[in-house]
Amino acid sequence: MMKKNIMALVLVISSFAAFGNDTTMVVSSEPTKLLEGTGNALFQYKIRDFMALTGSAFFGTKWPTIYLAEYAGAIAGGAYNSSLLMGGAGIGTRFFLNSQSLSDGFFAEPRLILSIHSYNLKTGSTSVIDSNRITLLPQVLVGYSWFWDNGFSLSAHLETGYGYHIKNSITVDSALESRLADKSMLRNMLWADKGAWQFDYGYSVSLGYAFN
Repeated sequence: MMKKNIMALVLVISSFAAFGNDTTMVVSSEPTKLLEGTGNALFQYKIRDFMALTGSAFFGTKWPTIYLAEYAGAIAGGAYNSSLLMGGAGIGTRFFLNSQSLSDGFFAEPRLILSIHSYNLKTGSTSVIDSNRITLLPQVLVGYSWFWDNGFSLSAHLETGYGYHIKNSITVDSALESRLADKSMLRNMLWADKGAWQFDYGYSVSLGYAFN
């Protein structure tokens, strides 16, 4: 009986180890973005022990950003309401620094994202900012991933990039534009910056599930 129990335990441990080693794909999402109103997903597919291809997509809005933009408009002078719709997709290559793909360890990833943003700021029924952008954003991500034997995973990373606005169609009310002339931070918050380039940075925490 004791030998049978030991054999059963060995088989269970071996199956867990095999699960981690044979994992080929991870599907994950960022809970904080879901709470903000943005549906999002990230797919990782192992192609080498040290490398995985990634694909990401997002669509929705950002309630905190909308409220912050309305507050920024109030700082600029006025009472406003706003709407934001955005979406995009990206591709990347994730390199695992421990050379063991889809297992605990640090990673680095170059990623290219194509995104759209449509933002409108109104005072009453009058539109004072109408912003429509299509942006190509190369990014670099550095982070750490944890994998559990039950298949669940947790990943956290920092990201930075410098995006180019392929389309940057912005119409701003002349009175508001003059008040924003020396307020670059407010212009960025209100999607009213007419420049072609934009520095981007942030962080991400995602939960996922791994498949063999």
